[in-house]
Amino acid sequence: MGFLLVSIVFAVLLVIVWPFSWLYGIILANFPMLASVDTDDALSRVTMITVAVIIWYLYPLLDLPAMQLGKLNGGRTKILAGSFVIGCAAVVTFYLAKYMMGQGFLEWSRFPGAHIGQTILWYLLGALTVAFIEEIFFRGIVYKAFWQDLRSKIPAALLAASFFGSLHWISFAWLLRWAEEKESLFQTFVSLKFLHAESAGMFLFITALGLLLIYSYEYIGSLYASIGLHAGMVFAARVGGKVASPDISMDILSVSASNAPYLCLAMLVAAFLMFFLKKITDYDR
Repeated sequence: MGFLLVSIVFAVLLVIVWPFSWLYGIILANFPMLASVDTDDALSRVTMITVAVIIWYLYPLLDLPAMQLGKLNGGRTKILAGSFVIGCAAVVTFYLAKYMMGQGFLEWSRFPGAHIGQTILWYLLGALTVAFIEEIFFRGIVYKAFWQDLRSKIPAALLAASFFGSLHWISFAWLLRWAEEKESLFQTFVSLKFLHAESAGMFLFITALGLLLIYSYEYIGSLYASIGLHAGMVFAARVGGKVASPDISMDILSVSASNAPYLCLAMLVAAFLMFFLKKITDYDR
């Protein structure tokens, strides 16, 4: 079942990318305000929405183990809020460690001063939305599907996390060039141009992050744990990206040899703090 879901995602991606380039041109002609959105970013969002609709239809037919979500109550709200704080703390650890080691600086004056409350709220809603959608799909459905197939959590976690990493490794900009016949799919694979240190590092980092999210999900026993952790990381990274020095040394999404120890530290902090979250929450499964 897990491999079926993976096939559906890649099939949707390949089917959408062909008509997308000329359809997007028509959309921009009628809605010029969308010009500020990168084309590859728009493609990723359209793909996400399409996959969500298909999976929403198929989910009742999959007969997967419960994803441990449920309606919010007092205990689940504690888990969501606590894991959100942990996600923020992990990202703050990255920035503070880099700053203390003299590898960048933090400048709060760079944060947009006008409508600061509205900006923070927008970042928060965006982070929660992305986390909610991705966690339901990648952890609540894909991970559970591999678990059902293999009857073993560790291989299921490795496969689900690798799938998570591969989708963040894909260059949507390259897919658009391929759809517009500006680049050959076969030649690119043969030349292995997509295999380089930065792309491999990104794959490994996102895969490790996927394993961390599965760990939080399994350890706490609620999907709200991984949703909160994911949202907290996205939110703090958005804010940090505005106040950190604009060079690559403070870019948390830059997977380099110099950044790797700090990224590992941030994830270790998150895993460690999950132990205390489990202790202080009285969530009844």
